[in-house]
Amino acid sequence: MENSVAGKAADTVLVARDSWEGRVVGMVTVKMTEAISQIGLLAVAETYRRRGVGMLLMLEAYEWSLQQGASACTVATQTANSAARSLYERCGGIVVETCNDFHCAS
Repeated sequence: MENSVAGKAADTVLVARDSWEGRVVGMVTVKMTEAISQIGLLAVAETYRRRGVGMLLMLEAYEWSLQQGASACTVATQTANSAARSLYERCGGIVVETCNDFHCAS
């Protein structure tokens, strides 16, 4: 997250705030690579999930990407993460590639 805010891992960090308290309840990071934007991190506070915050953040990320000249937006997630996959599909995303990456502790 620190690298995203510092502009190293992301070009922008978009946040959602609670309209009553003003505290941050969700965020999404976006990085541009040529004409393709990539969603890096998407997080919504547990008590705010299933309220449309994730969808709002994704749509704002798409809008920001279009303003930067992006012709596509990508996001990677785990196959088993059905909540994230469902959100991306509801926001208009389609699966274009699946792969298995294994992470091993050394």
